[in-house]
Amino acid sequence: MAGNIRWEGNPGVLNAGLASDLDSLADLAISVASAAIDNESSNYDTHMDIELILASADLSAVTNPSVQVHLLESVDGGTAFVDGGVSGSTQTANHPAGDTICAVLGLYAATAAMARVAARTMIPISPGRFKLAVLNRTGAAFGASGNTLKYRTYQIGYT
Repeated sequence: MAGNIRWEGNPGVLNAGLASDLDSLADLAISVASAAIDNESSNYDTHMDIELILASADLSAVTNPSVQVHLLESVDGGTAFVDGGVSGSTQTANHPAGDTICAVLGLYAATAAMARVAARTMIPISPGRFKLAVLNRTGAAFGASGNTLKYRTYQIGYT
């Protein structure tokens, strides 16, 4: 019998992950972690999409600017999360472990300051709680306002 693979959930809705915590984030600094995202109470979604918007960033003097997004999981219902590092720290020793990276978002290095948008889709997630954190590896500080990391979760169904 033939079946159909389809998206389930509400993939049209983007949720706020991080906002003002990204404003003026220094190069090589890690943001504070987002509020806990609950994927264990009812949804049990399997995938997540993320969208990073930098309102204004001057990356003209930078080669290969990027942003790392870290997924900090909890397997005990949200009491303890994987270490997200020391927020604001530019010291590598204070950053989250490399195995928490869920996306590396490459950014276009234009000749002047301008808004940037980067996205990654179909990031696998577990049926638990997790937080998101951003590591700025652009070579420049983020703009003073208007920066956001948004996400949406969903699952792939079969009927």
